[in-house]
Amino acid sequence: MVEDKKIYTLFGIIAILLWATGSAASIRIIDSLGPLNTISILSGVAGISLLIFEMIISKNKYSVFHIEKRFAVIGGTLFILYNVFFFWSLYICPTKEISSQVNIINYLWPFFLIIFSIPILKLKPKYLMLTFGILIGIIGIFITMCKFNSINLSFGSSYQFLLPFILMIFAAMSWGLYSVIVKKFYTPNQSNATPIFFLALFFASLIAKIFIKESISWDTSLIFLILYDALLPFAAAYLLWEVSSKKGDVIVIGSFSYFLPFMSTVAICIYLHTPMYLNLLIGVFFTIIGAIVTQKSVSSIKK
Repeated sequence: MVEDKKIYTLFGIIAILLWATGSAASIRIIDSLGPLNTISILSGVAGISLLIFEMIISKNKYSVFHIEKRFAVIGGTLFILYNVFFFWSLYICPTKEISSQVNIINYLWPFFLIIFSIPILKLKPKYLMLTFGILIGIIGIFITMCKFNSINLSFGSSYQFLLPFILMIFAAMSWGLYSVIVKKFYTPNQSNATPIFFLALFFASLIAKIFIKESISWDTSLIFLILYDALLPFAAAYLLWEVSSKKGDVIVIGSFSYFLPFMSTVAICIYLHTPMYLNLLIGVFFTIIGAIVTQKSVSSIKK
């Protein structure tokens, strides 16, 4: 059983590595198609792919639709909210450089994962150490949002930064809580809800498109990006994450996820040709230290 738990924890780590590459591709797709078109295409491809996969490997082809009602409502709502907040936040960023900074805010969700786990999963933290770890992590995020070659902070230089920042905070909160809810409502006989949640997101975006029109700038290079983003950072990563959240070590996974700001920022800077300032590296160092302290503050988790 211990070895199984390590394998499921590894699934979560793989999901995190895939997500690290997803933001760069998503920003490129959003710039061309808009947030709703991006959500509908990615969630549609991912949802259908996962649904087919689940029906193939399952003895009962319709078992994928057997989801606990409370989890379907609460988890599905959080899943949809996360994606809406995330993609819209990136879309309204005025520059790609600010997109790379706002994207880092998304990786505050491990903080919320630990915080929400305390009352919901009955974690027993050392509150002083937990507070210290969270503060270190927040300082790390704060440093990444600054430019050392400017007196003004990046987020203080333009009101246009404020709304993307707020939306990404909500995205981080939504995903942290979703991850805890997955663990809370898990039962051995419950089907993987990810395909259904993706399809719910797909249909919700189609309904929204009736009322919101978006301009499209299409080119053939988007085909590869869409397939990559939908099948790996979207479908495969979410599938691995849900399995890992149910059966893996939520503390190890949450702590490893603190490395995501660095990995994702490197991917964005390389792919979108945006500058990587020294403050990004220093900020990541602080978030890693914060992750270690936060992990050490939690002594046990209710099984």
